[in-house]
Amino acid sequence: MAPDHQRGRCFLFVLALAVPLIPLSESSSIEIGVPPQRLWDALHELSNRAAWYPEVRGVAVTRSGPGLAKQQVSLALSRGAVLNVTPIESVAPERMVSRVTGPGIRSILTQELVPIAGGTLYATSDNLRVSIIVALVRAAGGRRFKTRRAARMEQIKRDVEAASVGPDRRVTSS
Repeated sequence: MAPDHQRGRCFLFVLALAVPLIPLSESSSIEIGVPPQRLWDALHELSNRAAWYPEVRGVAVTRSGPGLAKQQVSLALSRGAVLNVTPIESVAPERMVSRVTGPGIRSILTQELVPIAGGTLYATSDNLRVSIIVALVRAAGGRRFKTRRAARMEQIKRDVEAASVGPDRRVTSS
């Protein structure tokens, strides 16, 4: 059996690899040719997540009730991890701030919808704290993550501009 000081070092090493400590920040924006309310409705319909986030394998409302603190959505990812998304501020159809937590990640995601001539400026910013493991994976695929984020924004734009949002808020073909 290893001496106590070696077990302590091992524990600290594992903790440093798994606990979200490293700050990262990401942001992006795109102009979308629809009014803010139409974009808001499409963004907040859970069934649209499958098309826009291919790594999401399942979406479930894990808590619901009056008030933001009682709402939570869980996203099951392709590699078995689960991200929990909890809204902490919502001003429809202008701004939504959510806390996202999961293995090795804590994030505050801000989505802003700004009316502009001809539609909406959709801007997102993500202030993350990630574990060393997540940071290394992101560093190794750095450009790929940025390209994927830009492609996702373009996909949202294409889908929302080319479709109508039905009474159930799902994006459907026109």
